[in-house]
Amino acid sequence: MVPRKAERFAMFSFLSTHSPVTRKPNKSKRKSRRCFNWPHTSPTSFVETKHNGHAKEFTEQLDISKYDGIVVLSGDGLLHEVLNGLMNRDDWMVAIRTPIGCIPAGSGNGLAHSIGNHDPLSGAITVIKRKTKPLDVWSVLLEPYDKEMTQSDVKYSFLSLTWGIVADIDIESDKLRWLGSLRFIVSGLLRIFFLKKYRGHLSYLSEEETSSSDDKCHFHCPCFEKKQKNEAETIIIKDRKDGKLKRVKWERQSSTIKEVEVITDICSQKRSDEKWDEVRDEFVYFLSTNTPLLTKEFKAAPSAHFSDGVMDLIYFKPDVTRKALLEMLSDTGVTGEYIKENHVIYKRVKKFLLIPDKCEESGQAEGQAEGQGVYSLDGELVPTLPVYVECHQGVANLICRGAGYFASHPPTPPITQKKKSSSWSVSHLIVLLLSVSVILLSWASLRLFD
Repeated sequence: MVPRKAERFAMFSFLSTHSPVTRKPNKSKRKSRRCFNWPHTSPTSFVETKHNGHAKEFTEQLDISKYDGIVVLSGDGLLHEVLNGLMNRDDWMVAIRTPIGCIPAGSGNGLAHSIGNHDPLSGAITVIKRKTKPLDVWSVLLEPYDKEMTQSDVKYSFLSLTWGIVADIDIESDKLRWLGSLRFIVSGLLRIFFLKKYRGHLSYLSEEETSSSDDKCHFHCPCFEKKQKNEAETIIIKDRKDGKLKRVKWERQSSTIKEVEVITDICSQKRSDEKWDEVRDEFVYFLSTNTPLLTKEFKAAPSAHFSDGVMDLIYFKPDVTRKALLEMLSDTGVTGEYIKENHVIYKRVKKFLLIPDKCEESGQAEGQAEGQGVYSLDGELVPTLPVYVECHQGVANLICRGAGYFASHPPTPPITQKKKSSSWSVSHLIVLLLSVSVILLSWASLRLFD
């Protein structure tokens, strides 16, 4: 049954027709268009994006007062643009409270799958119900190592920042979008076969009070109510008048802000009165996430919460084997059990600073660290620069399910536990041969697209 109020729910919707990385048309256009043919889901108005950054530019100028919410019919990349458009306005403190809905029409759809929107129909029903919950937003500061260049820039994130094999798979697989969600598996096999390690310096501030690792986020989760005791939140913005990065104190109820400090250097955010942990090592897998799922088939952080004010940070020890990575891709990554392995380090952090070694050593033009892979921010390609990330609790409003729980992962068939064998069986060899074949075909396909 559709609520009567649904007819008066004025929505502004973005329809994606391009890939945010390759900037080429993709299949999500057909998926998104079909959503407008369903009864009771037609928005007041919508815009069809034409190029990379179009949604951000449009959101910066959109008259928010005319609409009850914004719906994104695409993947996580377009939602990233809308979020940054809202935060780049003069009235960002009001605009960011606009309810945001997501109808999955991309290939990753990490946020949509994490709240139970596993297909366009379920996403549309979620929008019609109009139940909202607060969503954490991250400030992401990228700073070139060369101090003579322009100052730090700030981006905003709602999903994840990845480096290493996860980012390589995400960005490189964009050339294989014709495979749909299967592109992540194919690109993953290719990247595991040609495994890369990146050396860097990680500093992070752990959160002392955290929930149990077995707790799962749901619609009535206590994490959504934590901020009610203290409505003030500090957040990092870029002043549109003088272009400086500033930390401000935001009073949610009155929508007023008060300047706390001007940020001149991301390393200055490591305060002496805080206890930061330091890690200098080789990184194969680095992930910070705000949601349990990154794709429909990859449960990256099973106990991640949407509004607890912390990020789930996961990285692998450099001695991780290719066999363990293959198991994560095909088995333990689907169930989320991979986080229990000995080579996995799992932390809940409020903020962190990551500096690839070659940024420190060479000071490349534009701060780009050659040979140090790429960053993937909400599925978007960003330069491999020194990066500072800080989580701000419950800044945005997310339209999500009104049920008593989140379908935080799609149903998966039970996995039969088999006794581990020390020797390789015939089935292992067959799988290995098939994997090598797929890797070679994928490599040839990527070379052809280049």
